[in-house]
Amino acid sequence: MSRKDFLRFVWIAVVAPFVFIWGMSVKRFRESDGKSELRISSMIPDGISFYDEVIISKRDGEVKAFSAHCTHLGCIINEIRDGEMVCPCHGSRFDTDGKPINGPAVERLRQLNINKENGEIVIAINGR
Repeated sequence: MSRKDFLRFVWIAVVAPFVFIWGMSVKRFRESDGKSELRISSMIPDGISFYDEVIISKRDGEVKAFSAHCTHLGCIINEIRDGEMVCPCHGSRFDTDGKPINGPAVERLRQLNINKENGEIVIAINGR
């Protein structure tokens, strides 16, 4: 057996199952929360606010909601630095519209649906 064939065998037999199991566990973590919506007062301040796994951006009266899961590896974004949302795991930065400014993340934060009911903002969380 050549060295190349041996390394291919090691990858398939040893490493690949761990990669598969890790990938499945990340997917389950993202889908296991069970929450369907978040209700908060519509009297939120301008700027960025964090609510569990949701980021609220309010600017000029316009409210947007984003999943707080970083699009790189799913870490929860919970910090603002210099007006940008910062992922604590690998330093990805996003602007107030969820667009990546600095990687390793290259995809936008997932925007969540917002409804207004009885002085509250209702945010659908399902389907991260």
